[in-house]
Amino acid sequence: MIIIMPKFYTYSTSIKKELENKKIKPILFYEIPFNILYVVKNISPFIFNIIIKWYFLYILHYVKKNNIKEIFIIRGRFIPVDILKDFMKKNEIKIKVYQWDSFQNNPNAINLSSIIKEFYSFDFSDCEKYKLSYLPLFYSKYCEPPQNNSKIYFVSFIGSYHGDRYKKLITLKETLKEKNLFIYLYLSPLVYIKMLINGKAPNLKNIRFRKLSYEKMLEKTSQSTYVIDLQSEKQTGITIRTYEALAMGCKVYSTNKNIESEFPNTDMVEYIQDLSKINFHEPTLKNKRKMTHDIKKYSISNWLKHLGY
Repeated sequence: MIIIMPKFYTYSTSIKKELENKKIKPILFYEIPFNILYVVKNISPFIFNIIIKWYFLYILHYVKKNNIKEIFIIRGRFIPVDILKDFMKKNEIKIKVYQWDSFQNNPNAINLSSIIKEFYSFDFSDCEKYKLSYLPLFYSKYCEPPQNNSKIYFVSFIGSYHGDRYKKLITLKETLKEKNLFIYLYLSPLVYIKMLINGKAPNLKNIRFRKLSYEKMLEKTSQSTYVIDLQSEKQTGITIRTYEALAMGCKVYSTNKNIESEFPNTDMVEYIQDLSKINFHEPTLKNKRKMTHDIKKYSISNWLKHLGY
């Protein structure tokens, strides 16, 4: 089989290694061959589309030449649906798609869902609207509770700048100014320059221009008593960061109202609307131990099992 997916932190290699542990030998293709193509896309969408079509035709040629019988697509933001549809008509091939983004963020997924029967998504609204199979995200094997249980930070947040996150996090910092917090808000330098020109740039001391490495992100999360999850306005699914935090023994406060239905009957998660009004309190020891057991169903191994691997 082959996998076509984004290159995002270590998730692609984690999925590949877990499949190999299941005696499957996947060939991994990233959804774009070079990151520089994101720059090309902004400069010339026409040239970008030509390159992507050529690249995808190369992948399909590889599939046919090597008699591969299955393609597993994650996200598929740039998949040329017309080319894939034509290939499916002429070749016997099994295709599965998993969406870890919402259709609002990835409109191409709507076209994909019209030709692919085995289609899964993490997003509650998309599953309901488009009659997709719901499958929550996962945590990797690197997400384990720290052995010494040393907590340095009272609260942490790690994520990208979008929507009203900046405003909410400033409110949180002001509310908890006497506590030790770890707030890491990433903003692309190019986006910052555009905001600066428009007179809407955020304070430099509250943002970062480099993404935190996956290893450092897990380290900071494991060192936190509480983790804040700020839902994107364009999606309703539970973020992967939530499962990672819970797997590492952290309590999660989330602005996603679906979190308490995904994790009922526990005080390890709480739905919040106003960050200035959070009533921080430790979960019971009983619920901590129960979550250590319950979270295992969201492991990457079980996630692949639900997909049929």
